[in-house]
Amino acid sequence: MNGPQKTLATALTAGVLALGLGACGQSQEEKEAAACDALDELGTTLTEVGSTLTADSTVEEWRDARFEVRKAIDKAEDKVDEADEAAWDEVDDAWERFEDGVQNVDGSATVPEATASLASDFEAVKSARERAASGLSC
Repeated sequence: MNGPQKTLATALTAGVLALGLGACGQSQEEKEAAACDALDELGTTLTEVGSTLTADSTVEEWRDARFEVRKAIDKAEDKVDEADEAAWDEVDDAWERFEDGVQNVDGSATVPEATASLASDFEAVKSARERAASGLSC
């Protein structure tokens, strides 16, 4: 390895170590604060997405909603799981039920029938998020 490559490799290694050590050094309070921020963002997404869904929403609109919530779930997962694994497990379980419901909507179901089923699962995700936030004193 020549001089510039060795310097770059050393700098990258130091950067990775600093990031790793910084994450390990987080206090529980810092982890909970980050988890609360992530849960707030998830709550905002759930509220915004939920406000677009009605009894007349199509299955495609529910699928679009699932996509938007999935992005927020992905962003929140690591932060909340680090602070309170059990709280995240409940959110994750509710999310999986909703996602499965959207993927497996009965093709013969009417829009109101599909919506009723999916709305219940969507509300379960919102409730699990609220319980996680409450458990973390957000």
